[in-house]
Amino acid sequence: MANNLSKNLYSKFADEIYNNSPISIFIVNNSGIIKSANKSALALTGLSLENIIAKTIYELVPKTEMFFPKSWWQKVLKRNTNELLTSIKDSKFNEIPIKITAQFNIDSEFHLLYINKLSPLEKVSDELIKSEDKLLAYFNSTSELIVIINKDKIIVTFNRIFEQYVQMVYKAKVKEGDHIVDYITSETIDDFHKNFETAYNGNEVKLEREVFFQNSSIWWAITYLPVRNSLGQILGVAFVLQNIDEKKIAEDSLIKSEERFKLVIEGTNEGWWDWDLQTNQLFYSPKWWHILGYQNNELINIVNFWYKIVHPDDIDFVQSTFQNALASQVRTYEIEFKAKHKEGHFIPMLSRGYILRDENGVAIRVSGLDMDLTERKNNENLLIENQRKLQITQNLACIGNYEIDLINYSWKASSSIFEIIGAKINSIHNVNDFLNLIEPSYKDKVTAIYNRAFETYEPFTTEYQIIKLDNNEARWVIDLANFDLDNNGKPIRILGAIQDITERKSIENNLNKSEVKYRSLIENMDLGILEVDNNEIILKAYPKFCQMVGYTEKELIGKKATDIFLPKFEVDNFLNSTKARELGLSNAYEIQMYNKNKEIIHVIISGTPIFNEKSEVVGSIGIHYNISGRKQIEQELKESQETFEMIFSSSPTPLIITKPETGEIVLVNKAAINLLNLSENELVGKFTDSLFINNNDRNIIKNIIAEKGKVKDLEIKIKNLEQEILSCVLSIEVIDFKGKKMYLKSFTDITELKKIENELTNSFNLVNEQNKRLLNFSYIVSHNLRSHTSNIKSIVGFLGEEESESERLQLTSHLATVSDMLDETLNNLNDVLSIQKNVDLVLQDLKLSFYINKSLALLSEQIIKNEVHFDINIDDKLTIKFNAAYLESIIYNLISNAIKYRKPDIKPIVNISAEIENDKCVFSISDNGIGIDLKKNGEKLFGMYKTFHGNNDARGIGLFITKNQIEALGGKIDVKSKLGVGTTLIITFK
Repeated sequence: MANNLSKNLYSKFADEIYNNSPISIFIVNNSGIIKSANKSALALTGLSLENIIAKTIYELVPKTEMFFPKSWWQKVLKRNTNELLTSIKDSKFNEIPIKITAQFNIDSEFHLLYINKLSPLEKVSDELIKSEDKLLAYFNSTSELIVIINKDKIIVTFNRIFEQYVQMVYKAKVKEGDHIVDYITSETIDDFHKNFETAYNGNEVKLEREVFFQNSSIWWAITYLPVRNSLGQILGVAFVLQNIDEKKIAEDSLIKSEERFKLVIEGTNEGWWDWDLQTNQLFYSPKWWHILGYQNNELINIVNFWYKIVHPDDIDFVQSTFQNALASQVRTYEIEFKAKHKEGHFIPMLSRGYILRDENGVAIRVSGLDMDLTERKNNENLLIENQRKLQITQNLACIGNYEIDLINYSWKASSSIFEIIGAKINSIHNVNDFLNLIEPSYKDKVTAIYNRAFETYEPFTTEYQIIKLDNNEARWVIDLANFDLDNNGKPIRILGAIQDITERKSIENNLNKSEVKYRSLIENMDLGILEVDNNEIILKAYPKFCQMVGYTEKELIGKKATDIFLPKFEVDNFLNSTKARELGLSNAYEIQMYNKNKEIIHVIISGTPIFNEKSEVVGSIGIHYNISGRKQIEQELKESQETFEMIFSSSPTPLIITKPETGEIVLVNKAAINLLNLSENELVGKFTDSLFINNNDRNIIKNIIAEKGKVKDLEIKIKNLEQEILSCVLSIEVIDFKGKKMYLKSFTDITELKKIENELTNSFNLVNEQNKRLLNFSYIVSHNLRSHTSNIKSIVGFLGEEESESERLQLTSHLATVSDMLDETLNNLNDVLSIQKNVDLVLQDLKLSFYINKSLALLSEQIIKNEVHFDINIDDKLTIKFNAAYLESIIYNLISNAIKYRKPDIKPIVNISAEIENDKCVFSISDNGIGIDLKKNGEKLFGMYKTFHGNNDARGIGLFITKNQIEALGGKIDVKSKLGVGTTLIITFK
């Protein structure tokens, strides 16, 4: 009894602790399914007990990334702890940082999870990244290639431009730890080893060398610089390369220019000639004859021998250029032409002439130099190769060249400049467009410099900021310019270069600061700086580090950093990072550490070794960059993106995400793929408009977006893979997708709805037409039949009263006439009824030409009598699906009417034609008859018993019957007519 009572009290006590514990407690089975949860757990998740029991622990704690419970044990045992720091999601999908403590196998298959809510992690400022990046700014901003190598010639570090060079030339990605020999050409390797040893022994080496690689070459100014520590001990060698192709090209051009000048003076490179126009005496130097392969004056006695030398294609051009130069007031001229060598081939020649004139400006003497351009043409190819190397150099040095035409002030530049200013290639065309890119505070200064240069033609160099077009970023540039002159010394263009010097300006600003200011900056930077010895004993803790971890410097000095800050699960990661310090190398790594409250913070540590006077590593300085907030933001963004993509993918509405500028498709959901019957690969990367939207709708969409920024419920036509036209309602919204502005386009398929709408419209039109026919028919019945029956009634009345036999006979005759007319009317009405009732007519493929010929045969007597001419243009093979009796009646009525309503004084001409338009047969018959006034009689033309010309044989029934027969089989009839000119009837068969 006492035992049972004790058990009951124990059970009640345990339940009370479980239910009212401030710690959230979950009971789960081996599959991770929640079997129970206390009040704190319900409050943490915001769920009811009924809802939480239906879930698994993975739904609430998705970041565990494991299966329960085996993987959990593996994870906690590896970290030597039974705690796990992660986050849990509440009912509103908010993420809450937590610590989980696990107690496994409290029963055969049940486990306890204790969950404590953690305090929020701190946010991280983006300025921390920028502050850290400044430490490497100088190393990466120079235009020189720099790589630091140790005594074993292993790469210790390198700058960005060296990395870009290796990637561009060797198509490889350089890494720290690579052997520098991998990036040295074979023909220079011996010199490299010799110069490296010289530098490693303490002597700086400088040299210039042309290095050949893959059918091209680059000139380098190479420096081997010993790298020393604070004690002067050599740790390695800085291998520095500066591209001097541009310098070498300039030197080479200068040398060649000087040589040509000497050769001209000495008469050894160009052929000199002189022509006295007053005496008509000509002189050609021996060199001139030698250029063309002749002996001196070999052809001088041949009249107009130079006509035989100049290429036939050039002779007119040479003669006209020369004559124009003599007739004008110019003193010099230049002509390029091809001259025939004695051996038969043609060589390119350049002729420069100087014209001597008398006091009246009349040419009296011409002297000139003719040059063989063969070598220069070959050099042009070499120049192209040099330009290619120059372009590589410009790209590496962030420099580009430009040109300003001083006649129209047009502006042209290399691709490197467009990259510097953030513009599409060739999008800037004049000086003013370029000046508009300058940062406003510098614009007046630069404009004044340009205007002064345009007036004085003096070279200029200036520095200013531009605002990049693609991202509005301010960048520093240096602008160097000179003037290009023509032969008369007149400036014709500006040749300049622009280099991005933003990094250099940043470095200059930093270097201009004093040591005190620099230390003050370090003290106040939002970076946690910590100094430790080789045993991780803390030597100094800067204020920002103390603020980051929650300790005072006094609490930290003399303590072991790893004991205070390092979680056990980060031990291996930390030990790996210290290996670089032991080698005397700087490194950076990401790690998790504790603050004073034992909360995890994520940091990036940039560690630099501290050396003593013997160059021994005695500790390190660690710069700690807190990225906890960034980590949290990244995770939130990731989960937000995943949620959006899940909703996007599963939406029943066809959805497409496109780039706003081009319409390029970025993402499609399954509903859109099904609608268009195209695969995802066939859609993504293509352009929405060109795939399935027509030009008219494209322009409408473009105009709406330009006006309103979005599209709401616009009805458009699209086509799918089978080219089937679909009706859709389009809506376009601007969204942020993966950090970029995109268009979300939704398509609602209303094709079936449109079909139903069209069917209803057609049914309405059909009923409306039938009502019109019924009304017309009822009018005919009520009017015509009443008229006949009234006449019969009157005649019968008179007949009963009349006594005279002759009068009775006359009345009887009238009665017979009226009776015949009544019979005719009834027959006509029966014909109309039979057409309208006969819905099951037999349709056949009928040749139009057969029924036309048949009608012509039946009307042959009238045709001959009235001299009717027929012009028939119908293919004998043309057929239509129609009722034979109706077709015969229609054609007969139309041809007979064309004959009946002819002009009495003109021979009748009837044109008959037929052709296929939009899969339908269009039949046309026109005449030159009396015509019809359509304004007056157009609406009555096809009415029953409607006549317009007073013909005795006109009954007004033919066209009425014809129209009913055509429409009964889905066709239509139209008329074009002008009184006194003629009539055209057009039938469109279904």
